Amino acid sequence: MKKNKVLFFAVLALLLGVFSFSAYKLGAYWMEKVRSDEIMQQASQFVDLGGKREEDSGEEESNDIGGDPEHVTVDFAALTAMNDDIVAWIYCPNTQINYPIVQGYDNDYYLYRLLDGSWNANGTIFMDYRNESDFSDYNTMVYGHHMKTGAMFADLMKYKSQSYYEEHPYMYIYTPQQNYRLDLFAG
Repeated sequence: MKKNKVLFFAVLALLLGVFSFSAYKLGAYWMEKVRSDEIMQQASQFVDLGGKREEDSGEEESNDIGGDPEHVTVDFAALTAMNDDIVAWIYCPNTQINYPIVQGYDNDYYLYRLLDGSWNANGTIFMDYRNESDFSDYNTMVYGHHMKTGAMFADLMKYKSQSYYEEHPYMYIYTPQQNYRLDLFAG
């Protein structure tokens, strides 16, 4: 009887330990997501997606949440004041893809760091350190996580569907020197 009681409490302690560890990991993941979203919100204030702003109070309010994708403006002076590693902005209309692109001194730094340099498992979308920052290379590699929360490049998986592709056939990359429209042809 005593042996069963000891076994019961040992299993109970093990299960409580697993539960506590899991709760800690989930909480840490959630806190990293919140911090990542805060940093991205700060950077997004320097990007105008062409929609009406709150200061345009004299005009009728637009129902278009994303604005006109042909008239996106990015304030690179303000963004580079935030982080001088920002080299571009990537945007795909009517998707979650709307992020700065940074370029570090290697391909590890921004893998698990936010724009402010703080460590975070979410990381930041970044360009290969060997590419020219003005996208003048024949091929330019841009890296980003596929987040289960739908952030970063998670929407790229939706391109498996032909109807999704037909609704989102292009993306934009904005740089201080030039803007690019990327016509997507394979995924």
